[in-house]
Amino acid sequence: MRKNIVKEMLQNRQVVIGTMIALVRTPAIATIVKQVGFTFVVIDLEHSSFSLETMADIAQMARGINLVPIVRVPFTKQKPLSRYLDAGAMGLLLPHVETLDDLEQAVKQIRYFPLGERSISFHNAHTDFHPGQRDETLKRLNEETMLLVQIESEKGANNLENLLATGQVDAVFIGPNDLSQSMGYPGQINHPKVVARIQHIITVCERFNIASGVHTYTPSDTAQWVKRGARIFMFGTDTRFLLQASRHLVELESLLGQS
Repeated sequence: MRKNIVKEMLQNRQVVIGTMIALVRTPAIATIVKQVGFTFVVIDLEHSSFSLETMADIAQMARGINLVPIVRVPFTKQKPLSRYLDAGAMGLLLPHVETLDDLEQAVKQIRYFPLGERSISFHNAHTDFHPGQRDETLKRLNEETMLLVQIESEKGANNLENLLATGQVDAVFIGPNDLSQSMGYPGQINHPKVVARIQHIITVCERFNIASGVHTYTPSDTAQWVKRGARIFMFGTDTRFLLQASRHLVELESLLGQS
């Protein structure tokens, strides 16, 4: 059974950095992400137009090169979350988790018995089409599959201790934009009250020995949040990388044209 190196690194209290893709559909994007040096990739299905087939292609490519594929799902209680796992995701990032009921409904779909009620399918991408011995496979899949929650509201932040006390959360991502909006400061992610709230979330997570993290866009911002206790990061997005590279190229061509 494939080992989830992100989960292992976080349990060893290491800092883990990945990125998010929401635009580039070719499975080769996983190889590029791995080549850059990221440990995991978040395949975004909340804000992208990716299909399940696109997600599966990228996830299976990532698995083959030891890049951990995590899928951010459009989370609802009715969503069949196990489909993303059967298609190759090694973890799910659940946005807008606010209550114990949100978490419990997800656990039922993500974990096999005795932790949940996930429907059993052995011959699929989540086993690399090699199911092995039944009981051991189910046990290992429960152990290696990550459940990451996004705290993006005051309600979620206020309920965080109850969520973490379940023992079912492997890591917490903080959504600063939506969090700032719920606090009355939409988009002001550097507002002192928003920064203080993010710090409070990180502190609570540390008390439960659960990794927390944020979406960052510069090395300096990432380093600052490491100092503040965060240990898992989504760094940039494929869209942002393309825009940044294109802008630099345009600037270079403008300079060359003046020489």
